[in-house]
Amino acid sequence: MQRQWVAAMVVVACLVGTAPCASAQVVTEERRLATMAAQAESPEQHARVAEQYRDRAESLDSQAARYERAARRLEKGWFPNEHKAQSMLRPGYAERQKAANARTAARETRVLAEQHQKIAVELRNAPE
Repeated sequence: MQRQWVAAMVVVACLVGTAPCASAQVVTEERRLATMAAQAESPEQHARVAEQYRDRAESLDSQAARYERAARRLEKGWFPNEHKAQSMLRPGYAERQKAANARTAARETRVLAEQHQKIAVELRNAPE
């Protein structure tokens, strides 16, 4: 019963806690990981889910780095004091927001990975 409750909480955390993403591929990846997490019962399965979450976090970090590079490229040659524009009108603002969202999602994904790793350790150490 406790395993089912933990699996249900992980699925809810996955669906509620992730940053909004524009790509359909990302949504399917999130759903695939949530399904794997919900179906995990053995320590090996939880360890595998934790590894998948860590890989996803690395992917999100590299995506955030690409957005940051694109934002710096767009900001070159733009002088905020000359234009006195609002921050949302500056070049690279959207890329900075996407990078921040990707980093937030990566942090949340790492938390889920840690939770699954902890569950795997607890299941291995549980008395039979």
